[in-house]
Amino acid sequence: MKFNLAATALLVATKEMAPPAKIFDNLAIVGTAGTSAAVIETSEGLILLDALWPGEIFADMIEYEMRLLGYDPADIRILLVSHGHPDHSGCGRHFIEKYGAVPYMGEIDYHFNKEFCEKAGNPQVVFDFEVDHFINDGDVITLGDTSIKAFFTPGHTPGGFSFIIPVYDQGRPHNAALWGGSAPPPDRAACEQYLQSLAYWRKACIDNGVDAEFTTHPIMNNGIERMNVMRNRIDQVANPFVIGTDAYIRFTGLFEEMVTDAMKKLK
Repeated sequence: MKFNLAATALLVATKEMAPPAKIFDNLAIVGTAGTSAAVIETSEGLILLDALWPGEIFADMIEYEMRLLGYDPADIRILLVSHGHPDHSGCGRHFIEKYGAVPYMGEIDYHFNKEFCEKAGNPQVVFDFEVDHFINDGDVITLGDTSIKAFFTPGHTPGGFSFIIPVYDQGRPHNAALWGGSAPPPDRAACEQYLQSLAYWRKACIDNGVDAEFTTHPIMNNGIERMNVMRNRIDQVANPFVIGTDAYIRFTGLFEEMVTDAMKKLK
């Protein structure tokens, strides 16, 4: 089946809540069917990776779904933003001001996101918080017993990051990959940069033994269907998010195909 980018773009903007799920012992997915955030458990509190769209409806959604899974939003210590688009940073200010979450993101995309939202001409599309910690390629973001590796992967945005996260499935350790930007950018130079970043990311995943994955747009990887499996999982059933290194590298071919197809349409 060929991936339908146009249909995905429509779904990304949906406000319809998707039932949340713990997909690993220490990582859960919350949000909509189009765009999600991750809640990462550590020994010293929670990391919220991305923050959906701007607006109270999405802040409430994250909190509600966290509580359904047994998490207390007051335990969020870090807000980690993958890249500078408002569907990922949107309600970050809520968690910073209400719970004292410390925001981390790349400096290039911090400035890009501000400009992107200003040019949108839509008062509901905002980027309205300062960032305490700018991350760089190769940084390790540590909270308690959990250390997340950050990799600079520009292309989808000028300063996006992808992450390798230590996770556990029924106590067994795995390394989960999050590619930090999905859709092709609008110009050829950025598409070429995207492909360079993808090659760098693939090597990083192989070098770090990535064998599991998730995305912040679950339509990209049949995530909603796999979350359904995890919500109703029998202990003896394999975790569908644990796929092995070779399968993950094959999966990244989806992103290469999208960008290659987009470049054919660009002058």
